[in-house]
Amino acid sequence: MNKNILFIITCSNGKIEGGITNYNYKSSICNYISSECISYLMEGRQFNLAHIKNGGFTRQKKILKDLPYNKGLKNSFDFGGKEEAKFLPAYERYCGRIYKEIDKETWKNRRHQVLIFSGLYGWVLPEEFIQRYSLHLRDSQLIIDIWKGEIATFILESFVRRNNIDVLVDCTGEDLYREIVDWEYFEVRGYDVFHIYGEQNAGPSVLPAIGYFLQNKGLTGEDSELLNLMNKIKYFQTTYEKIWFIKGKKELEELQLPREEGPYELQEKVNQTVTSIERPSEFDEIESIHKVKIIFNYKVLSQIIELPKEIYGKFLQNLKLYIKNPKHPGLKTKEIKKDGETFHRFRINDFYRVHVDPVDKNKKILNIRAVGGAKVESISH
Repeated sequence: MNKNILFIITCSNGKIEGGITNYNYKSSICNYISSECISYLMEGRQFNLAHIKNGGFTRQKKILKDLPYNKGLKNSFDFGGKEEAKFLPAYERYCGRIYKEIDKETWKNRRHQVLIFSGLYGWVLPEEFIQRYSLHLRDSQLIIDIWKGEIATFILESFVRRNNIDVLVDCTGEDLYREIVDWEYFEVRGYDVFHIYGEQNAGPSVLPAIGYFLQNKGLTGEDSELLNLMNKIKYFQTTYEKIWFIKGKKELEELQLPREEGPYELQEKVNQTVTSIERPSEFDEIESIHKVKIIFNYKVLSQIIELPKEIYGKFLQNLKLYIKNPKHPGLKTKEIKKDGETFHRFRINDFYRVHVDPVDKNKKILNIRAVGGAKVESISH
């Protein structure tokens, strides 16, 4: 008997700029949910948009409406308005850890349904046209309160019913997003619900492995094959780590898989130096060849992981070049003075930059301060 599978993933911090002005109504999730759910969805979207525009959301004391991603945000068709805006399909707009693992052809030729959860938009289809924006669930309890529980679950149920979904696979990886949905509501109604957990990592760090699974098995696999994998084999080996398909708390406790740290531990950890075990292996090779110790904190690690594949390769190439010759003309290195400190800024390409402390010639240490788009707040000067 055939089973219809729905994979549920999250949006990403990284988003490609640009797009087209012609909005595609056929791509919207509004075509696949009830009119009552459309009303709830649009109310949530409109509230978040208005709150951004009114300066109501902040992040680390920065007003979100002033962030580069939000300056061009319009009350357009995706919010029920009519202002002209630039759109891209969600799977093309997002470029974070899951998305850089999945090819366009896989998105276009997938066998199974996918829903994306976004702090701004709520539920979004991969093909749905969206604008470039910056809004995280962590930015405000208000955002969580808008969607969590009844609203997100109610809209999801409408989509599930109308698309005859039998199996829901939670690929969010992060408790904050996972808890938006009342999963027990679906379990007691006879749906099969699986949650993906990593054998080595918890939270956002497991997303590359989930993306690898979706690219190489999840989105294109036969439903019978996938159900056998999730029900009987219980795990899938990726190039990053083994991921497990969990049906309940009992299974999670028995496997003793890593769990996310609480908010206080995470806040303390963000400025700590990343251990050699947890960072990409490419840095070990650079250190051994160039005889320099490269250090960076967990915030920088997240910025590095968010880089698109081609940008990541160019980043490593230019990092090697900087270590050999900080004044190489291709890097366009600048000395930046800010808040009484001096550091270097060099380019990856026209849109991405790196901030580093000059190499300590005595200890041969290179500290990476930030990596990212030339205009985002964490890399600007």
